[in-house]
Amino acid sequence: MGLFDYSIFQYLFVSLITILNPWQMIGDDTKTSIINKSINASVQILRAYEIETTYEKIEINTMLDTVTIKDIDFIYYLKDNSEICNYDNMISPDYLDFKDFYGCPIHVNIESLEIGGLFSKDQNSIKSKLKFKNISLDSKIFDNNAEAKAIKKLLDINDKIAVNLEYDTEYLFNKNKFELVLFFEIIDNIKISLNTSLSRINLPITYDYDNEENFNKIKFTINEFGIKITDKGLIENINLISELNNQPQISDIFISLLDVDQDKLGIAKKGSKNYILNNVHSFLLNSGTIMCQNSNILTLEGYDFVYGDTREVENTIWQLCNDIQTGFKN
Repeated sequence: MGLFDYSIFQYLFVSLITILNPWQMIGDDTKTSIINKSINASVQILRAYEIETTYEKIEINTMLDTVTIKDIDFIYYLKDNSEICNYDNMISPDYLDFKDFYGCPIHVNIESLEIGGLFSKDQNSIKSKLKFKNISLDSKIFDNNAEAKAIKKLLDINDKIAVNLEYDTEYLFNKNKFELVLFFEIIDNIKISLNTSLSRINLPITYDYDNEENFNKIKFTINEFGIKITDKGLIENINLISELNNQPQISDIFISLLDVDQDKLGIAKKGSKNYILNNVHSFLLNSGTIMCQNSNILTLEGYDFVYGDTREVENTIWQLCNDIQTGFKN
């Protein structure tokens, strides 16, 4: 490594680039124009790759710091022979009548995509938000295959498979604090929500994590961690598919992957690794809801993962879920 890699000049150079970043100095009208043109350029690129892309409108609210794209449609035609799209499927009646293109269409619609953080006025806060509302896949693509169609009927899948996804982060520079909220849902199947808060974050100025010295510089404190999973039918659907293929249920598969007897899980001390695993097994067996959170802060650094014998990292990680609860369906 040269002198520059370790000198103060490297940090000053990076800081100077950050100061010269013009985005914060651009007026809202100019930002709005840039955002509109960037979205349209992205759409044009997708179309160039044969993904027919349309949307209803773009709504930009500088006061609420939101950019919303409404009713986004994607259509792509599969042209490679596969289990869900063979040659006969590609030569559809609509294609022969010049009403559609060659191939098997895959149709995805997003009711709305909301982006946040582009108009933030707080110089100490870096915000980022993505909210996908009702990402739906047209399930007709599975009708081309007899087995896929049978599974679709077994799982009572209607015309669409729909997903919601929300990602919200904020980094407070003056507090050196990072917060994350994540929400994921497969409608009528499962809901997952996660929130975490980190502080005292230290990252190396260069991101060559193959370099052990750089990796050891990573440090952070987990102040809060929480996750909640609500099963709305996914476990039952997985078990139905497993039964159809003469495979064990998901709870049995989970037990087979553990290096501990099932009897020992039931007598595990509250807050221990085995206690957490027992609750996960109960959730997979009975469905319902499982949620966990940490009781104490947890401080980690790259050094722990390289020289794990100094502190028991593996056992410590389980502390993120030492307060765990399950609730089952009636």
